[in-house]
Amino acid sequence: MNITKIILISIAISLLPISANAAKLAPCMTDECVDYFNKFKRSAKRGHPVAMNTLGQFYEFGYGTEKNEALALRYYEKSSRLDHPVAQYKAGLLYLSSDKHKDITKGVNYLEKSAKNKVKKAYFLLGIIYLNKDFGAYDLVKADKYLAKAYDNKHESMPTVIDYIKETRTIQTDTFPNLVSSMRKNPIDVIDGLVSVWPDDGTEVITIVSPPIEEIFHGQLMSFRQKIKSTGTRFAGMSCKQMKSACFSFGENIEGATRNQFYTNLIKQSAGGGY
Repeated sequence: MNITKIILISIAISLLPISANAAKLAPCMTDECVDYFNKFKRSAKRGHPVAMNTLGQFYEFGYGTEKNEALALRYYEKSSRLDHPVAQYKAGLLYLSSDKHKDITKGVNYLEKSAKNKVKKAYFLLGIIYLNKDFGAYDLVKADKYLAKAYDNKHESMPTVIDYIKETRTIQTDTFPNLVSSMRKNPIDVIDGLVSVWPDDGTEVITIVSPPIEEIFHGQLMSFRQKIKSTGTRFAGMSCKQMKSACFSFGENIEGATRNQFYTNLIKQSAGGGY
């Protein structure tokens, strides 16, 4: 399989929830879904950043309401102003993947904010964006920085990215100092001298099954009963860092993203681009 097609699939996989069994939102207009939507909307109005983030996801996926990307972005951005890492990531991803609201600059800025809050998926996406000229944000220094972070966190698609880079350039210290340093500390295996893979370190893989989505909603709504503090902004509330137990994402909207230029740009790269 062409390496670009592999990296395309890898990026798509990177946008999925961490666990295949993680809770995911889907369009829903039952009385129960509408009731949850209304409860979270009231909590968002009271200034809870977690409620704002969840409400954004309701609008993005059409849970308890009609799909509305503009309102999804509005609530992601409100939550982001209160330093909610998942909302920052979701806002960045939607700006990059939306047909109607695409804005690469805003998307990258929000991913940068989520990366500062240690959202590991953001490291990988930022590395890819800065590595590829077609996104309009080409920056090898930043690409090296974020790809090294993704490598250190053993992102599952990094071996594929390593092979992809090697097709067009040599990975050396003058262009990728941080990535080279990370690779020297934790070398990857190469099968038949061609395909890079993470070595089997004997670590036991534990699959975590998320609780039913209704339990997650109930837990979040219970957390909103806590007295909130003023943050000095026009939104009263607590930051996501102050409410870690309630920070949650229900997966990413991969359906819209996979058909978007956000992905097809990488195919164009292999057709005759070059860095």
